[in-house]
Amino acid sequence: MIAPLGSVGTSPVAVRRNLTRLRRRANQSDVLFISFPKSGRTWFRTMWAAYWCKVAGKEFDLRIESGVPGMPRMYATHDRWTHLLEASSFKRLLGHGLIPPGAARDKPKALLVRDPRDVVVSLFFHMKKRGQVKRRWKPDTLQDLVRNPDFGFATICGLMNSWYQEWGSSDRFKLFRYEDARAEPVRVIREWLRFYGVTDVDEEALAHAVAFSDFNATREREASGAAKDKLISARDVADGDSFKARRGKVGGFTDYLDADDIAFCEGVMRTLDPVFGYRV
Repeated sequence: MIAPLGSVGTSPVAVRRNLTRLRRRANQSDVLFISFPKSGRTWFRTMWAAYWCKVAGKEFDLRIESGVPGMPRMYATHDRWTHLLEASSFKRLLGHGLIPPGAARDKPKALLVRDPRDVVVSLFFHMKKRGQVKRRWKPDTLQDLVRNPDFGFATICGLMNSWYQEWGSSDRFKLFRYEDARAEPVRVIREWLRFYGVTDVDEEALAHAVAFSDFNATREREASGAAKDKLISARDVADGDSFKARRGKVGGFTDYLDADDIAFCEGVMRTLDPVFGYRV
């Protein structure tokens, strides 16, 4: 099991276990990629897959996992969020969604973060428009999600803090920010690959991966139905909020949160570790 979150900012130390079949994927991986939902994980995974498919001379396959020389086996996870929201009571007893203790301790871990104000807006639309997994709770309005004490904004910040407290002091841990990747995608993805042990980065494949994963190109594939994988396909091409690449705008939360919402979020964000760089 895992310790409860407790109050925001206290970041309790997790006691981990995972007795489900999925623990094998984490234990057999070479590297871990952790994030809260809607922090840009699918965008990073698209660049990862596009890079390795280009290296191998293969057609794009988002779910490529091995078979390319030099390609680490990556395990991408939302860890405690999956455990908290998406698992039944029985599965939570088994530790569903959690990174197993050995993998959490020993494997290289990259944590991807995004401004939690943008995350909570994107998460709302995802839960309303794209949710496929049976969840313990769904919000009726964005304000419901922002203020929900169990699954809302405070939990987003609390999980970010807890992950950094658990791994931040390790030399096998590295923090990546969505905003930095949007500003300088080639530099950040090159750094990401090198952290995972790819010492000889193929610059042509890297440039291809960044261009292929460009927001506008990705959205065009969704709108045309050309994205073959359901994970990166629009649920309704007539509804822009059902797209996987919905907006991707840095600071876009100001278009959806009113002054009271923003004041509430900023109050919670004062508990957020300064290492993330999100200023109130």
